[in-house]
Amino acid sequence: FVSATIGAMTPMVGTFLGESDFDGIRYVYRRSKILLVTGSLVTIALVCCFPELLAKAFGVRDRQDLELAARMLRICAAGYLFLAYIPMFGSYYATLGRPKFSMVITLMRLVVFTIVPTYILTRFYGLDGFMISIPLSYFLTVVFIIAVVTVIRKKNPRKYRGLLLLDESLTRQVAALSLKATTEQASQVSEFLQKEFENRGMDKKQSYLIAVAAEEVTVDICSRTENKIADIDIRIVEMEGHNTLIIRDNGIQSNPLENVSDDLSSIGMLVKICRNVEYCCYL
Repeated sequence: FVSATIGAMTPMVGTFLGESDFDGIRYVYRRSKILLVTGSLVTIALVCCFPELLAKAFGVRDRQDLELAARMLRICAAGYLFLAYIPMFGSYYATLGRPKFSMVITLMRLVVFTIVPTYILTRFYGLDGFMISIPLSYFLTVVFIIAVVTVIRKKNPRKYRGLLLLDESLTRQVAALSLKATTEQASQVSEFLQKEFENRGMDKKQSYLIAVAAEEVTVDICSRTENKIADIDIRIVEMEGHNTLIIRDNGIQSNPLENVSDDLSSIGMLVKICRNVEYCCYL
């Protein structure tokens, strides 16, 4: 589940970073964190409750060996929660454009935080010390990540916030609206966009047409989600000197550009008015 979560998180973080959508990155991080924590806790519970069954699954049959394996598995399980975070942050910082930090995290875990505790604990506690050094290396790596990020933030207090190290000064977001995929909330879209476009100096008629078309697109998303709880993010971003409207949802996948036959439809109006209209599916 760790590899699957990271595999899903990485391309989305890269896409949102290219759009300077820091809210989107935080959203992906929160969802990934929930998945990792939940999966880790379930795995820890299973290992702690049924260690002998797991040992038997790997061919251990002798009673004495089963007791030893059960004790070792329980010790290792103590580090699963920290283990889930290490590859996530390593992949995240590499995507963020900090490959050196990502590489240092890996080297510190594999070399410093593994070899040193293993040598010391094995010398004093034998096999138990060796097994304790495994979750301890995960814990020390997470502490190292937090310490390094704290130092970076203290050096740039106005630039970065939290563990994500997002450079807030680079955001190109002009305005944003987040809502649940319901027709009641979708009715806010037209008024919001029209006001923002006019504030950006866009022609009143053109801003009205785009705002109405975007609201229809949002209503269409709401109708497609049916009973699924979905979110819709609407953002205006300044990219290459142009106002870019981004409508993103996590509902049911559907490409509205596949059948654009009517210029009076919501998508047809957007295609006719805007310089470019694209559809992307991240997952």
